[in-house]
Amino acid sequence: PALADVAAPAPAEVAPADAASTGIDADSELLWKGAILFTTISWGTNFAVTSFACNDLAASTGFSAETAAAVFVAGRFAVATLATLPWLFASSSKRAALEGAKVGGLYAVGYVMQAAALARGFPAANAAFVCSLQCVVVALMAPGRPAARTMVGIALAIGGVACLELLGNGGGGGADSLGLLLALGQPLCFGASYVWLEKAVDEHPDDLLSMTALQCLMVLGSATLALVAAAGGVDGALADARVGLEHLDAPLVASLAWTGLVSTAFTIWLCAEAFKRVSSVDASLIITSEPLWAAVVAAALLGERFAAGDVVGGGLILLAVAVNDDLIRVPALETSDLE
Repeated sequence: PALADVAAPAPAEVAPADAASTGIDADSELLWKGAILFTTISWGTNFAVTSFACNDLAASTGFSAETAAAVFVAGRFAVATLATLPWLFASSSKRAALEGAKVGGLYAVGYVMQAAALARGFPAANAAFVCSLQCVVVALMAPGRPAARTMVGIALAIGGVACLELLGNGGGGGADSLGLLLALGQPLCFGASYVWLEKAVDEHPDDLLSMTALQCLMVLGSATLALVAAAGGVDGALADARVGLEHLDAPLVASLAWTGLVSTAFTIWLCAEAFKRVSSVDASLIITSEPLWAAVVAAALLGERFAAGDVVGGGLILLAVAVNDDLIRVPALETSDLE
């Protein structure tokens, strides 16, 4: 989630065991794998686009980094909410609506933390690598004792975050510890939201559109509260929003349209639909590539360059995700889990 990071990505566990068990032909499965790849790439763009938009807004208005982030995030989710408004009251039951609102609340906090970290100048590619730790969070929240591969994944992930903080660009005393702390809010919030989303989609499979609308609304509500807090009150928030509207330029409009319509509203729905048709292993493998797309976009759009610590740290985090998701099999760990 990916302002990774709503949408946040839905949990792979929602997917069927394999396409054959659902009677889906190979062409259809390939199509929906393509949908997951499109969703993953879209999420990967959020980091760089949000960073670019916040910097642009701050430069044109004189806003502080925090205020610029609050204004942009509120605008992004206002666009997403307007796009999904027709389905807002289409829930089949109050329980389905409540589940959608719960997931949206967690998304909201995760996106605000993401925007705040990026607005401080925390590298977009590094934020994406940190966000990928959501898979470890989901595993830790699962009932029962964590598997051995999860514990190894956690150790690798901690090492990766340490490399990003201490050896990456700005390291050696210039690292942004607060930015890293804010970025860590992404996997915590998004990971918890996936646990709830898995249950919600399983119990209410026909409510995906209404859940999407409710999630966007909840995120907008939280983003609005963050804007009010950053502006010191409702009057200040309205004034900041008005200034932001007055300084809208083509790049900002494009950023709002992309992050609001495509990489939030559309991908929330698309991912949930795709996970009904693609196996969990295949979906996890595709989604794991999100930080790589984020790094490519950050290099192209923001001109970010990577130090050795960034490369090593990002690689360790990706390795942690792969080990935790059993995409890389370690016989010793499998034996340990059986004991």
